Amino acid sequence: MLDRDAQRRIASALFNRAWTLMEQDTRSEAEDAEMLHCALAGDAGDARRWVDLARAACEQVAEDDDRELVLADLQTITMAD
Repeated sequence: MLDRDAQRRIASALFNRAWTLMEQDTRSEAEDAEMLHCALAGDAGDARRWVDLARAACEQVAEDDDRELVLADLQTITMAD
């Protein structure tokens, strides 16, 4: 188990990396995946909740192609059970 300071340092590094990737004008598919994983790397319960909310929000996306694209991206997110 990591101590509180180590958890804070790791969380800060992941947050900063996600923002760095998000601010890039272009990203590769690998960088998109890295950005998502950095953003969701904190608490597993929180990550699962946000992914579930994103999936539920897809029901409101009017365009089939757009909805399918987001759902396909969400399927790339893996979480331990």
